[in-house]
Order: sequence, then structure tokens, then C-alpha cells
Amino acid sequence: MLEFHVKPAPGNKKTRKLIDQWPQRLEAFIEALPRRIAEQLHQDVVKLAPSDLPGYPDMLKAVEFPRQGDWQIAGVIPPGWNFSQRLKTSDAQRTILTVKPKMVGGKVVSEAAVVLARNNPWTMATLPWEPTRREASLVSRRVNEQDVKDIEQQRQLDRPAIVAELRELGVSIRPKDKVLLGRRVTRDLAFEILRREKGIGVPGHAHWRPAVQAIFSQHLKKTMKELAPWMSDPENEEWEARQNLPVEAASVIKRVQEFQKRIVPGGA
Repeated sequence: MLEFHVKPAPGNKKTRKLIDQWPQRLEAFIEALPRRIAEQLHQDVVKLAPSDLPGYPDMLKAVEFPRQGDWQIAGVIPPGWNFSQRLKTSDAQRTILTVKPKMVGGKVVSEAAVVLARNNPWTMATLPWEPTRREASLVSRRVNEQDVKDIEQQRQLDRPAIVAELRELGVSIRPKDKVLLGRRVTRDLAFEILRREKGIGVPGHAHWRPAVQAIFSQHLKKTMKELAPWMSDPENEEWEARQNLPVEAASVIKRVQEFQKRIVPGGA
């Protein structure tokens, strides 16, 4: 009579452990991949960026967003407060303003703001009336001095008719020599960066496009290789150490979508 004694191979215990942990390991992998890619993108953009835009690129940071369905999303953006600024006298020669009237219930809050919007853009020196935050948003764009001079000349020609229309609406006209605004404005960072990125009216300095291209040519493959042991090595415990990025509100995604379309390979 023959007796057979069968016992699991020593390696089976490790394999079973890997299988049992597979869902958690996969979840960790899905979370870590975009985070690490975002960090690498951030490093590349900062390294390649021009240094003559006020506050840029030091304002940039790698962040993650609340999960959208099955999507784990990370990115590189400036914090929200960088989109708001108080203009200084020194900004007058390089800044143009766009007025965007506010609407409530499908109706504009201020007809005077519509008058300003109809004659966009403005400069700090030519804006004849300063709407409140409730009436309109003011968007600032940093341009070259000649652009400011050209717009100032046109607005000076238009001023008499515009001022007359504003006075009929009962608003107080700013003194002609007043430059500083009493309120904060929204800085159009995307405009400033894209101008430098693509050399539109200023010397070109591409930095986002080569950084994004490096994701697909270098970082993605390298990062997946670095994370592969999380899915294949039962002894690997690195996957348990979650390293989160700062969290941004999901609403910020909409703010950067148009910029992203113009930066990714094939963008306009």
C-alpha cells in the first residue's frame, strides 16, 4: 500500500498572500501613478520655465483632485489665490483689463458694466468707471508696453461718448489721472503663459509642451516599471505607504481645461 503526502510548495504561501492583497495593491497602483507623473511634470515645468513672469513658476504645485468615478486625477496648477491680485502703479504700462458683467437670473446686474464690456479691452489709466465685484469681474492680462499704448489711444478717442453713456446711467466717473484700482482683479495666467509658450507677440519660451511630451516619452514607462513590484512581488510592502498630494477642489479642473487643450500634443 502506497501513501502519498502532499503539502504546498513554500512559494505558494507568498503567492496566496499576493492574490489576497491584489485589490488593495491595484488600488494603490492606480492612485500612485498619476501622483508620481504629476510630480515629475511639475519638476520639468519649473526647470524649463521662463523666470520673467511675476511669481512664475514658483507658484506652481503638484496636486490631486477628488476622485471622479473610476478616475484618479492629479495635475500641476497654481493655487487659487494666484488668480487674484491687486494691481500696482508699476503694472499700468504692461496691463490691460477686460470687463465681464455679472448676471443674476439671466439678467445683467449693471447696465454700466455692459457699456464697459462693449468697449473692451481697457487699461488702468483709461477705465472710466470701476464696477464692484457684484456688478462685474475684471480680468487682467500682462502684455507689452506698445499694446497698452495702442489701446490707450483708442480708448481716449472713444472716451467722450462712453463717459456720456455712463453718466446717463448714473455712475461716478473716475478722475482722468487715476490709475490704481480699489479692488482686486482676476489675473489671466493662462494667457500670459501661453503667449510665452507659443511666442505670440513676445519671445517664445516653450516649457509646458516639452514637459508634457516627456510624460509619454520617458516618465510613464519609467514610473510603471518602478511600480511594477507592487503588483508582482509578495515581499514588496511599499504599496502600503500612501503619499498623498495636496488636494484641490474639483471645480478647479474646469479652470485649466482650456489651457490643457492648447498644451497637449496636437492642441491649438
